[in-house]
Amino acid sequence: MTFRVWAVLDLLAEDRRDEARDAIARATEDGSSPSSAAVALQRYLRRRSGGTGTAPGRDAVPPGDDAVDREARVAGILTEMDRASEALRGGRVDALVRGARSVWPEAAELHPWLGLSAASLLQSAFRFTGDPSLFREAVAACTRVGDGVEAPWMAVYARALLGSLHMMAGGLHAAIDRLEAALDLARETGIEETAPAALSHQFRGYVLWEWNRTDEAEADLRLAWALTGPADGGIRSGVARVLATLTAAAGRVKESDRWLEELETIVREPMTLRNREWLAAVRLMQAVLASRAAGTGTDRERRAGLREVERWRRSWSYDPAEVDGWTDDHLRTRLHELDHALTLLELTRQWAPAHDLAARMVSAVGPYRKGYRIRAGTVLAVALENLGRRDEADLAWAVALGDGAEEGFVRSYLDGSSTRARLHRRALAADATADVARRVSRAAAGWPDAGEETGLTPRQLEVLRTVAAGASNREVAAELDISVPTVKTHLREILARLDATSRTHAVAVARERGLL
Repeated sequence: MTFRVWAVLDLLAEDRRDEARDAIARATEDGSSPSSAAVALQRYLRRRSGGTGTAPGRDAVPPGDDAVDREARVAGILTEMDRASEALRGGRVDALVRGARSVWPEAAELHPWLGLSAASLLQSAFRFTGDPSLFREAVAACTRVGDGVEAPWMAVYARALLGSLHMMAGGLHAAIDRLEAALDLARETGIEETAPAALSHQFRGYVLWEWNRTDEAEADLRLAWALTGPADGGIRSGVARVLATLTAAAGRVKESDRWLEELETIVREPMTLRNREWLAAVRLMQAVLASRAAGTGTDRERRAGLREVERWRRSWSYDPAEVDGWTDDHLRTRLHELDHALTLLELTRQWAPAHDLAARMVSAVGPYRKGYRIRAGTVLAVALENLGRRDEADLAWAVALGDGAEEGFVRSYLDGSSTRARLHRRALAADATADVARRVSRAAAGWPDAGEETGLTPRQLEVLRTVAAGASNREVAAELDISVPTVKTHLREILARLDATSRTHAVAVARERGLL
């Protein structure tokens, strides 16, 4: 039989994946020598859906630019895209970048669906490099597909990718504009319940979460989840990640655990760079947010998260001396891991390495990864404050506030710690920073309020009051109906947050601050 490659590509452009796969299967299983394009499409789609298989080598594809050889050119493009996708899964960023750049021009010329797939690879290449030239190339590619194709499915998908590019670059307002344009087109064309619409809701949820518009963010993320299924693991893993942290921050720990379980189920098979490290870092963030949410008993979750990330820390070095030896380009390929390493360093109060790593990141991140620069800047300020360098800490906090002012960053400054509240309170009181600090406070529902001077949760204050009355750990446990190990965990956290060296010292500090 003759394999009608263009007809199959047209089916894929309309998201008629089952029909396309059936056509490919018939062409590769009828006993005759299959078309090179049919084999390459089968292998590429199998990779995209989490299957296995080895694509044919590019050197086996005959060259040629005329109409007779176009099918062979399709096979070659698919082979290169398969290799680039494999590089993405394996964390080989240089190979990903080379592959994405090599396939885009020819892919866009041959067929819109190939162009969209190549544009998606360029988006991934920018995601893991922060390279300004890649940002421009990926934006141009997504714009060309989004504005130039007739198939609504592809147009919405390309516009969603375009929104994600602006979001990753720190252009939150531009991201929202593109994502809402994608959703408008989805509604106009009757595909508002498809995966491209879900992708748009996913990225819009991310931006709204950064703006601390929590209810709206959660609604978008839940809708993205509802519109997808097991075949959409890439969307679902990101949605589950953010919902795990969002619900933890709201104190809904059991629900947060369920989302974390969903995430763990999805990422058992490799689908993102350094899956294991990413998952461990999500566990850490979920545990940290849960432990700091008012009124929650989350010691078990926090300890589990810390244990998991401690295993990650031992398996991958984030030593600042090693990082200093990296080029800026290499550092930008590891930003996600370094960002979570900073969280671990801040949580465990390792102020000197936190300072050195944060300073290195601030200087190397570049203009197109603003979110990472802001988060590193806030950790730098926290480290300086705890190293006794107050004036430098205030300056670092002011710079981080200024970086996020235009695009409305909020969540990047918040985590409930007393040091961050103290830094922000001083920024509110200083003429030079009062306006930008008030913007964050308004968006964060008045943070920091008077009760956050210490960063203690209501449960920790109950433990401290009972200790101040002279109760032993066992008596505190009985009084509050919690276990003795839980009492000990609360006390360790109380000592850390009050900068106290003993139970007696903690009680004295609390009385001095009017907490008891």
